[in-house]
Amino acid sequence: MSEWINLFTDGSCIGNPGPGGWGVLLLINDKKQELFGGEANTTNNRMELTAVIKGLEAIPRPSKIRITTDSQYVKDGITKWIEGWKRKGWITANKQPVKNRDLWERLDNLIKHHQQTEWVWVRGHSGHIENERVDQLAKQGAAQASKKPMINRNIELITHAKPPIAKNTPPNKTTVAAKENQSRQIILDTETTGLSADEGHRIIEIGGIELINRQLTNNNFHKYLQPDRDIDAGATKVHGIINSFLTDKPRFADIAEEFINYVQGAELIIHNANFDIGFLNAELKLWTIETGKKLIQISDLCTVTDTLALTRQTHPGQRNSLEALCKRYNIDQTKRSLHGALLDAELLAQVYLAITGGQATLSLNAEAKNGIKSITSSQIRHKNPIRPLLRIIRASTAEEILHQERLRQIDKISGGQCVWNLK
Repeated sequence: MSEWINLFTDGSCIGNPGPGGWGVLLLINDKKQELFGGEANTTNNRMELTAVIKGLEAIPRPSKIRITTDSQYVKDGITKWIEGWKRKGWITANKQPVKNRDLWERLDNLIKHHQQTEWVWVRGHSGHIENERVDQLAKQGAAQASKKPMINRNIELITHAKPPIAKNTPPNKTTVAAKENQSRQIILDTETTGLSADEGHRIIEIGGIELINRQLTNNNFHKYLQPDRDIDAGATKVHGIINSFLTDKPRFADIAEEFINYVQGAELIIHNANFDIGFLNAELKLWTIETGKKLIQISDLCTVTDTLALTRQTHPGQRNSLEALCKRYNIDQTKRSLHGALLDAELLAQVYLAITGGQATLSLNAEAKNGIKSITSSQIRHKNPIRPLLRIIRASTAEEILHQERLRQIDKISGGQCVWNLK
């Protein structure tokens, strides 16, 4: 029986649409192959698809391939949706033409060429070593595509026994200054006229808080909107907004492009994301109908992280409403007598930073349970959000190769017990 080939892929885009890149890592027996490339004008989804296609094209003979991606779009598209699309003449359930049909058809044909494919989804930026590597390759492709019309690089084949070092390059020095990658996140919340966009309810308030590399930037987004319909009494009890207050406010169509420009390319952090994304997609659909523009959805603009799902994993069986989380992490919510999009986004930003950046420290106090003392958000001293960013010095490619070789040596000597390789 032939060995499985492990294929890791990722895509990246600057602007979405804009310059984009794709990255591929192939592990075949004791060999590793890295590929990357890019296009000057593309989208994140096209780059995610292209990465898988390029990886499969690099495998010359029919094989058994395990494909690992952080794109739910690609995984679900090829395993759940594509057969239905083909039966319906490449039309979606929403009666719209399937986007990126050319790439889906190429991917479908390539998969048929191989013996067997298995799909694995991993959460992006979660510390998965191979996923982090292809993310770097994709960003490298996007960065170079922003300067050149088209690139397509094949990094030389690497065997575990003899890692290559670039000629005339000292192994402990980087040859190219790496530009620091900035992680842009938008903490977002909305208020609406009712509970369901399918019933014609509309957004009446949008609030967004921007984080760059987990630091508040004060580049916030806040709009009240005229919904052209009455607000349900139950909704007013939640957020306190009444119809007369909104009579002179802009409509979503008036601020749509400003909103798109604000969120484009970012990671949206939303509590109970399905609710807000459903309303935002409904508003975008109405806007495209009114203006005759191409249909666009939030998934075309950015990625989304649902903090409700995140906190249910972190605190299973407990209440995970925003109010409960603020109490759990000692976040001051005395200003919150009613829901408000911007205020709730500000609170959620503090909750998110506490959840994803919380820590514990070993305590020598014998009275502390199990010798561990928890640090709550109220004990964390927050720095000035507009302070200069800290410089990050990243390892060069040569240094990473030497590091991996050293780990392999330790693993061999210890009989497979190198702690840095254990999962």
